Amino acid sequence: MPKWSFTYTTRSFTAEDKERITKGRTELYTSVGIPVFYCHTNFFELPAESIYAGGERQAALTLLSIQHIARSFDTPEIKDFFFSTLDKILRPILKPKGIEWELGIIESSRNYWRVHGLVPPQTGSDLKKKWFAANKVTDEEEMAHEQGFIE
Repeated sequence: MPKWSFTYTTRSFTAEDKERITKGRTELYTSVGIPVFYCHTNFFELPAESIYAGGERQAALTLLSIQHIARSFDTPEIKDFFFSTLDKILRPILKPKGIEWELGIIESSRNYWRVHGLVPPQTGSDLKKKWFAANKVTDEEEMAHEQGFIE
């Protein structure tokens, strides 16, 4: 459900940096009830001659695209909490290296989201809690049958 995609100039992140980011973001989402296996992070490294801002080549730039599917910021306080936590994850890694960064969040309706081709269980439902505890899709065949994918 939450997917973070980093596009960045060569050698911006070490393997340890990537671990810190993915652990921090996973903790952020699981703290609000999102299962670990919903949390995806991709890192796309590009040479400096392949990343531009303002028509100019950039030596140290990271662009972060965040996709939130099926959830949105319901209040300004939730939005502020998210951005504050996000900053605590990224700033200690990027700022000391002199890396500039920009990010954007795209929110999408739950109607356009599937896991294993299935409509996921509703937030707070017993099945969603089961998925969270198992850290994976459970009852897949039964759900596929109920949703009309198999007979």
